[in-house]
Amino acid sequence: MRARVTVTRKRSKEFERFLAEMRAASAGPHVTVGVHETAGEYPKKPGSKSEAPSVVDVAVWNEFGTESIPSRPFIRNVLHTKRSEINVLRAKLAKQIFGGKITIHQALEVIGFRVQQWIVNQISGRSPFEANAPSTIAAKKADNVSPPNKPLYHTGLLMRSIGYKVQK
Repeated sequence: MRARVTVTRKRSKEFERFLAEMRAASAGPHVTVGVHETAGEYPKKPGSKSEAPSVVDVAVWNEFGTESIPSRPFIRNVLHTKRSEINVLRAKLAKQIFGGKITIHQALEVIGFRVQQWIVNQISGRSPFEANAPSTIAAKKADNVSPPNKPLYHTGLLMRSIGYKVQK
């Protein structure tokens, strides 16, 4: 038996609010961290009649939840719990920019890399997220995934797809 996910394209108010905040923040030089559109798709399972989901779709489904998937905010949790560390890092880098030691681009690279690592650690470490459903655990066992009860990890593709891009 394989786990099945039904996803509707209706966006939650929380997701719409998140997108609006991201659009507003992208006016000047900035860095985006997460799963970008270039991440591609999951491999299609042999014999499957359905299309393979994109990595972006899987990330959004897990970050915000669906009717059948609980919200597991692996990106928002990092941004919330590491907010003060990010602000300290921004202040330190701003001093270096104004002192002529680094460029804005270099500072954004540092921030992007650091946040990327925190998100990867959120996925790979001890997970504070809701446990997987018994059907998901069974599907992971059938695919020889170890440990089968770890949320957000099946093939490792989601975790490997976390990246950052400096935007001018």
